[in-house]
Order: sequence, then C-alpha cells, then structure tokens
Amino acid sequence: MVATHNDTDVIHNHFIFCSVNAETGYKWADNNKTRKYLQDLSDELCRKNNLSVIEYRKNYGVKNQATMHLIEKGTCWKYELTKILDEAVMVCKSKEEFISFLYLRSYDIKYTDKNITFRKEGEKKSIRADTLAKEFGVKYSKRRLEFDMGYAELKFVRPPKKEEIKFEGEWKRYEEFVFSQINKPKIEETETDFGNISWSEIIESAEKNFNGEIDLLQLVKLKELDFFFACKKMQDTALVICKDYNAPKLKDKVDILDEYDRIQLSIRNKNKQLYNSIKFTAEAFGEKPCYRLVDQKYFNRLKASGAKFAYFTKPDDKINIVFLKEEEQKIYETIKKFDKLSENLAEEKNLNLTLSF
Repeated sequence: MVATHNDTDVIHNHFIFCSVNAETGYKWADNNKTRKYLQDLSDELCRKNNLSVIEYRKNYGVKNQATMHLIEKGTCWKYELTKILDEAVMVCKSKEEFISFLYLRSYDIKYTDKNITFRKEGEKKSIRADTLAKEFGVKYSKRRLEFDMGYAELKFVRPPKKEEIKFEGEWKRYEEFVFSQINKPKIEETETDFGNISWSEIIESAEKNFNGEIDLLQLVKLKELDFFFACKKMQDTALVICKDYNAPKLKDKVDILDEYDRIQLSIRNKNKQLYNSIKFTAEAFGEKPCYRLVDQKYFNRLKASGAKFAYFTKPDDKINIVFLKEEEQKIYETIKKFDKLSENLAEEKNLNLTLSF
C-alpha cells in the first residue's frame, strides 16, 4: 500500500507492507539499496499519474542526507564549488587560467597528473575532483573538466568485467561517464545482434540486469538510448538486455512484450507473410488477389472451414479478407451455407415461438 501525505509542507509517500515474506520467512532488509528501490518506485508512480518528482538526486548524485540538508540551507561549500566549476569550464581554456580562476574565488588548488584537489579558504577539509564527481556528477571529474576546457582528450575505455568492479555502483558511474562524452558508443548491427555493447560484456559486468522482448520493428527506437544495451534478433522479436536501473527508461522508449503480445505479434507476422504469398502467387499467374468484406460471424466460420486467406481489420468492425481465385468458390460456399443455416435456425425459433402461444 502507498499512502501520500499532502497535509504537510512537504508532500511525501509512505510505503506500507508486511516486512516478513509469507512464503520464505525472510525479513525485509532495510538499507540504502532497498530504500533507493522504494524511491524509484515512488518516482515511477508519480510519473504515471503526471506528478512531478524530485530530480536533484539524479542530477547531483548526493549520497547522504547531511549534504542534502546543507544544500537546502545554502551552506554546502562543495555545492558552491560545483557552480564555480560550471562557470570555469565556460571561460577557462588552459590549466593556468583554471587555477587562476579558482584562486580569485578564494579556493586553494593542488593540481597533479592524477588529481585536482580543492579547498575553500576557511574550510579545514579539501576535496578531490573525482570525489566531487562521485557525489555531484561525472562532469566534475578531473578528466571531464580538462576536456570541457579544451586541453585534454577523453578516451573510450572498454567496459570493466565483473571481477574488476570493486564497489557497488561502479558500473553505473562508468556508464554515465562514457555517455557524457562527445564520442558516445556507436550502434553495431549484424544479422543476429544489435546494440552499443556486446551481449557477453553486459552479462559479465556488475549490477543486476533487466531482460525483455520487443517487436523487431522497434529496434530503431533504441538508437536514442543513453545507456548500454544489447539485443539478440529473433524471427519476429528481439531480446533486449540492459542494467536494471535503466529499465524504466527502456520501457518509456519501447513496449516490452508479454505472452499475449508475443502471440498476437506472431499471428500478425504470419498473416502478413500469407498476404505477401497470395499477392506474389496471383501476380505470377497474371491475376489479382480477390478481396471481400465480411463481419466477425462470417470470419469465424471461414477460419473453421480451412480456407486459405489473409485478413485486415477495418475501423467499422468489418474484416477485409484476401484470397486467391482458386479459393473463391470454397469461401462463397462457406458463406452461403452459413446464411442458409442461420435462416433455418431463425425459422425454427419463430416456429417454436408460434407453438408456445
């Protein structure tokens, strides 16, 4: 159950559920990961109901409430530093200009080949650029700052394997870093694969994966995605895999098929193939396919008769059937027999009504 409090200064949701699994007996684990799951679930519910969500967590990646409270009070010097860095990348074109820019704004800066360390005058602690990036976004990392100011080049590095991921969230930070660059990963397509990363690499990497199935025709929509994904092409559909935290963005872009959708898609594709076959055969014999509009009752009877035809539904609940000349007699006889049967049933019904009086 989700309850929304709108009678306070801050509108917020409460999640109410049994903390013990009735089937396994395991108790709910309350930690940062599960709280993040509930937060994402709350955001998804808000979006579905056209309500706003708080985006600062995604924009800044703030990991603790203490920092967030300082930001809200306007006393977080690290947040002020991010704003100064945003300004710096707009005006500075060299390392020397960057150091001078920070110095004039009361920041001491230690610049080495590996790190950039900042400390505001009056503050006891300092912070490295890469540490700032982990909390407020990859654009504040050393490599990204240098690249944005035009005196360094970001290089694409291969995705790390599972054994190389040391901390939870490392893959996500890496993914955000890669897609923040100008030269983003390119889409590679073969007869069986489609994606900006290989299927095996995303399987072997850290973090939980999401698997789904989509209509093959929707593959082109995936080119707009700003995260790693891979696809395996099937006959009518494509299997798609990405990281679980990217699943909401994937679902916003394409429709994930359920069992019913897969069956309907298979029926539509088989019907389309049959129509192409009928059209090709008719043209080969110098003929044109035959068409006839029928309603649902005739359509059901024709399917049961075994007649070979393709069909297309119309807005007025009529169905346009397409067939070869050789099937014409069978189709018309089936319709005629059904009309005769319907007349006999109607006459029998009227007779029974007459006798009852």
